[in-house]
Formats: sequence, structure tokens, C-alpha cells
Amino acid sequence: MVYNELVNVPLLLGAYNITFALIDKGFLEFVGPTGLSRQATAAGRLLASAQTGRVYDYAGFMVASLYLALLFVSFI
Repeated sequence: MVYNELVNVPLLLGAYNITFALIDKGFLEFVGPTGLSRQATAAGRLLASAQTGRVYDYAGFMVASLYLALLFVSFI
């Protein structure tokens, strides 16, 4: 009984507060599923704001992408 109160209970509470609550529910949840969904939502909003509906803008994006791709390939 004394061993349980003096050793096991503080050890279990520390393990819960540090490993589960801080690491698993805190850091891994923020970096993992929650962080990925927030990043995907932010990227979607950014792409939606870039969609103007004008062919001139899309042609400019295509030319810029082709230029960057050719520049990347020339360094390889």
C-alpha cells in the first residue's frame, strides 16, 4: 500500500502527463493529423485565391512553371 502510494502513483501520473498528454496529444497531434489538415486547408485557400478565371493569368503561370522546370532540369 505504501509502495503503491509513494512510487507507483507518481510514476503513473508523470508518465501520463509527459508521454501521453504532452507528446502524443500535444506535439504529435499538432504535427500529424491536425497539422496536416491545417496545412492542406491553408494551401487550398491560397490556390483558390490564385484562380482568377482569366486565360492570360493561367498562360503566365504555365510559362513560369515551364521556365522553372527547365531551369531545374538544367542543374541536374
